[in-house]
Amino acid sequence: MKRLYASILATSLLLVVSACHSGSNPELAPNVVGYTVAAATAKLKLSGMVLGTQTTASSAAVPSGEIISQSPTAGTSVDSGSAVNVEVSSGPATASQGIARPSPFGATSDSLAPAAVAVRDEGIAGVVHSFIGTGSMGSAASPAVGLTLGADGNFYGVSARGGANQGQGAFFRVTPGGVQAMLYSCGARHDDAIEPDVTLIRGADGNFYGTSTAGGTYGEGTVYKLTPAGVETVLFSFSAGAGNGPATPLGGVTQGPDGNFYGTTRAGGANGTGVVFKLTPAGTLSILYSFEPTRTGDIYDDVNDNTH
Repeated sequence: MKRLYASILATSLLLVVSACHSGSNPELAPNVVGYTVAAATAKLKLSGMVLGTQTTASSAAVPSGEIISQSPTAGTSVDSGSAVNVEVSSGPATASQGIARPSPFGATSDSLAPAAVAVRDEGIAGVVHSFIGTGSMGSAASPAVGLTLGADGNFYGVSARGGANQGQGAFFRVTPGGVQAMLYSCGARHDDAIEPDVTLIRGADGNFYGTSTAGGTYGEGTVYKLTPAGVETVLFSFSAGAGNGPATPLGGVTQGPDGNFYGTTRAGGANGTGVVFKLTPAGTLSILYSFEPTRTGDIYDDVNDNTH
């Protein structure tokens, strides 16, 4: 009987100790630098924490509305339910009104390979960003293409992996100071563009345009538009099964002086070996030329020809 009482007492003590610790489980503060207040609030909630005080400060490197710093810093061990205080950017201290912001590089191409960006000697080496899982929308991963300079002086790019939708790709922004923000996760809809792997172009309207070799209504690629705010629109879904429809776009698009977009595919067309196409900004596609089957001296690359 004494042994039974001792066992009951020990069990009771364990329950008391467990109850005492249940309300103060240690957590690691997540990184919310570079996030908007709304995105930071959502991420902190997922980690069992809350957004604390918000102060503002001017910043030429961090876009207005995004978080400059946080306290406690990311990775700090804190109790569950703790508050994370943040400092939010109000934009540059002296923003000129009505004057277009010049490129920080002077005259240069809109599309810049990461290596070219890294060697620029104008205080922006931080643009080379480590793509790790820190975004509330997931993270970009292993980008294999270059960046495109936006009208706002920030850099925009896509990655074929990462994002919040089963790693089907992402659209992101990096400031000249190296602050990264996730803007869109590919695969949000069943007919969405997925796995984009071509450098974006900046259109005459300031939006970004690109192609994906996968995704779309028929799974055979898309031409899509992305606004700098991260709103995506699929302009055209390719399908070789629709008559002589083109499929599998290759190498992105170029905007012509007429405002239309031009590109090529590696499949589809009259001979099944790809086309040159024109696409209006409204999404109407026309085939300009169908490549011939592989012959000596032909333009078409027989590596992609599955007919022989």
